[in-house]
Amino acid sequence: MDALREIKVEYEDRIAWSWMHPVGRPAVTATMIAECAVWVRELAILGEADEVRFAVLGSKFPGIYNLGGDLKLFAQLIRDRSFDRLSRYGLECVAWTSGLRHATDAGVVTVSLVQGTAMGGGFEAALYTDLLVAERQARFALPEALFNLFPGMGAVSHLVRRVGRSRAREMLLDGLDFDAGTLHAEGVVDILADEGRGQDAVRDYARKHHRHHNALRSVCGAMRETGPADAELEAIVRLWAEAALRIGETDLRMMEKLVARQERLLGTAAAA
Repeated sequence: MDALREIKVEYEDRIAWSWMHPVGRPAVTATMIAECAVWVRELAILGEADEVRFAVLGSKFPGIYNLGGDLKLFAQLIRDRSFDRLSRYGLECVAWTSGLRHATDAGVVTVSLVQGTAMGGGFEAALYTDLLVAERQARFALPEALFNLFPGMGAVSHLVRRVGRSRAREMLLDGLDFDAGTLHAEGVVDILADEGRGQDAVRDYARKHHRHHNALRSVCGAMRETGPADAELEAIVRLWAEAALRIGETDLRMMEKLVARQERLLGTAAAA
């Protein structure tokens, strides 16, 4: 995976530790989407060769897992009235599920390791993997309702299945953030680790299931079949794009305020 610029991969005992190293804002940019697609294709090849059994996606950005969708791009496309480009962005995001399915079929158990803040699309991406591991200090948020929108790239489908329709609706509309402990109690986070012990928790899980990896990969594959089908995810993306074109100037300004906050955060981290 030497060609990747924003995902750095290290190998240890058939675990591929994969770290997001964003060049700009720690968000779901076009570059990150493209590199994640390459990453999952390579994982399937390594899984078939039994060189990798667990693939972990984490972040090396201080305090941040991922801040979610490219709000700067969204605001531009909404002002341009570009339904096609909004839809294309969303469809490229949800294509993630097909790549992960191929990796799981090849024997790779995929893991999201959240050690900081996962917002919007970053939270959604973490829900796609076979396991979601979070450290206690991690925070999760779905802020889209603050600018009169909803998270359209997986959160609806995954949360309805994990917490039920009523709780999912509440989470999607409140715009609040959630701590890792609460989401673990609700069944959204699979493994809760103490601060600084997320990698150890993954290693412990891998050792525990070492002798029964065939059973584990089979269970993960079967559970993935109960998840949202591609057609469901794609239909929701189109609903999201339609909703995006209905929001007004006040909502767009709120979106841009969040972008400005992200850019200040990036500047602070760079200075540190």
